[in-house]
Amino acid sequence: MTRQEGDNGLEQIKVYTVWGYGELLEKRPAKAIVKFTWGGLGYIDPNSISNKVTLKVKSFAKDRKLLSFEWDITNDFSNLFSLLKKQYSLSAGAIIKLIYPMGSMKEIKPTDSPFTLKLKSHSTFIALLRQNLYWNENKKAANIEISNNGMTASKKTEEEFETVLCNMCLSSGLCTWEVKVDLIVDDDDIFIGVADENVALYGHPPDVGLFWGLRCSGGKKFKPETGIEDYYGESVQTGDIICVRLEYKGDQGSISFLRNGKDYGVAYTNVPINVYPAVSLYYKRAQVSINCTA
Repeated sequence: MTRQEGDNGLEQIKVYTVWGYGELLEKRPAKAIVKFTWGGLGYIDPNSISNKVTLKVKSFAKDRKLLSFEWDITNDFSNLFSLLKKQYSLSAGAIIKLIYPMGSMKEIKPTDSPFTLKLKSHSTFIALLRQNLYWNENKKAANIEISNNGMTASKKTEEEFETVLCNMCLSSGLCTWEVKVDLIVDDDDIFIGVADENVALYGHPPDVGLFWGLRCSGGKKFKPETGIEDYYGESVQTGDIICVRLEYKGDQGSISFLRNGKDYGVAYTNVPINVYPAVSLYYKRAQVSINCTA
């Protein structure tokens, strides 16, 4: 049982039963007396009381598996958030929001506990996962400069196209992020999309392979190995926000792009797993900033 000291200095034993939470007043082999938090007094089978409840957590990202935990009724949920990061293989900077969808959509805080929320055993939380995206210093061409805590990438020269990848590998679920075009210097300047980690960091994106994306000039789309750019959207201007949406079903992903909220539809449906958000820049001072939205 879960023991706490009451205001009178006497030990209180918190318990969970199918009739609710309460304080164990007496326990004998054939009978337990429980004072329920809702005011009633119960004479019940000792085998029907517990100091733990079963909690389930479901996510619509990652592998979507249903996780189950046996949780002490008076323990807060601070450790649950840490356990979920490990289970979902999230980075330390990732953000997890837990929602309890019963009646109203209640957000679970780390300081909450089953007892304070009066949760029934086998309650299910919905986990909303958000990774912190940033440009990867270790996966960029030499003349791309990263600033603003990893959020902004800019070009130092205009010798050739140079690419930078993000920190997060995408392989399942729905992934959405925004790239703000801080500065376009001239036509054929910026390419936005996803790339394999082995993509060539130098060279024209439609020609290097392993890159699926959108050319800001003309709003054309491209994919690996064809060298062909197809008409798709509209030209992107300085200040525009490009939202990239990649959704996996099995081992194939569909990628689409939105410009300032206008959806241009699915660009490609054959994006493989294990790709990274990527941009390629050409002209000096060309600059973009990234932001994770889901």
